[in-house]
Amino acid sequence: MANALHQINLKFVPEQDRLLLRVRTQGGEEVALSLTRRFVRALWPALLDALGRDPKISTHAPTSDARQAVMAFRHEHAVKSSDFSQPYKEREKSDAGGPPSPAAQTLAPAPDPEIAAAHDPAAHDPAAHDPTEPMPLLVVGCQIKMTGPERASVSFQTAERKAVSITVNFDMIHGICRLIQQAVASADWGLVLEFSAQTEAPRRAAEPVH
Repeated sequence: MANALHQINLKFVPEQDRLLLRVRTQGGEEVALSLTRRFVRALWPALLDALGRDPKISTHAPTSDARQAVMAFRHEHAVKSSDFSQPYKEREKSDAGGPPSPAAQTLAPAPDPEIAAAHDPAAHDPAAHDPTEPMPLLVVGCQIKMTGPERASVSFQTAERKAVSITVNFDMIHGICRLIQQAVASADWGLVLEFSAQTEAPRRAAEPVH
C-alpha cells in the first residue's frame, strides 16, 4: 500500500493496557498498530531526537538547554497550526451505525505526508497482509530516518513481520507527539513525556515496582 496520509488517530485501550494507533490514507486504506508502554517509553526520545534535527532548531540553539526551549516553542506553534478538529473516519461496515467515537483526537496532516506498508513474505498469516483488517499489529520496533531537510520516514516494525512507514514533516511529528502525550495521560502509565530527557515520573518510596 502506498497512498497519501489522510488521518492519524491515537487512543488508550484499557482492556489491553495499550495505545491503539490508526492511520488512514486518502484512498480509505487503514493500518492499526498496538503500542505498549515499553515501546512508547523508548519511542519518545527517538521522536525528540528527530525534532532536534529541524534546521530551525539546530541553527538557532547552540546549547542543549537552548534547543529544548526552542523545540518547546516550535512544538506549541506546530500544534496550534495543526488540524485536530476532524473526527476519525471509521471503516465502512454493513452493521455500523451512529457517529464516530470522540474518545480520542484525530490529526489531519497537510497534503504532503504519505504512508506505506510492506509485508514480509516470510510471514504465514494471510490475514495480516490486508492493512484494512481490524486486528491491530503489535509494534516491536521503530526507525526514524531523515529523508530530506524537512522530511522524515517513521518506520514501525511489528511482531507480524510487517513494516509500516509514514513519511512526515516536522510539524506532523509535533502533532504526533501531542497525540501521544494526551493518550499516555489517559493511560496513567507514570510516563512524563515532555521536551526534556526525563520520560518516567519519580516513584514514591512505598510504590511497588512492576
